[in-house]
Amino acid sequence: MNANSTAARYGLFAGLGTIAVMLLLYMVNAEMIFGWFLQATWLIYLFCMYKAVDDTKNENDGFITLREAFAAAFIVFAVANLMYMVFFYVLVNVIDPELIQMQIDKGIEMLENMSNTFAIPEKDMEEAIIAIEESAEQSIGQRALGYAMSLISGGIVSIILAGILKKERPIHLQDREDVLDTEV
Repeated sequence: MNANSTAARYGLFAGLGTIAVMLLLYMVNAEMIFGWFLQATWLIYLFCMYKAVDDTKNENDGFITLREAFAAAFIVFAVANLMYMVFFYVLVNVIDPELIQMQIDKGIEMLENMSNTFAIPEKDMEEAIIAIEESAEQSIGQRALGYAMSLISGGIVSIILAGILKKERPIHLQDREDVLDTEV
């Protein structure tokens, strides 16, 4: 199996795992999908990203370059997060549109808690509430922008993971052509 299909397969696993967790949280208490519980799905992402890199490394006799490791991890993130974004869009726009108001209420509640702790001025509170209401809209364009922005954080995590897991093939084990390429 090639590295990209391995990564895509783990991306599907991570995406399905995240959707399963989200559905479970939604069924237990819909408000939970806007809390820290959903952030725990990063563990699913990280595990699948690690497995994709590790499997790719094992397919290459225990060696993997930084670029190959990054690609494997990033593909997992990109596939899984796309699945999550599409599912979330369908959930709040088709299945349960009332979730949008719940998200707004939860955001305002968190803002009020912060205001009590940090004494945020009234004018700033009003502006922040307007920003929360505007950001809760779930248009396809906003979801696409959100996905694009999430790729930045996924890329950062992927490069860190790749840096930890990379294992370059020693020069004496490389093909002669590989050695010539690195010397130039």
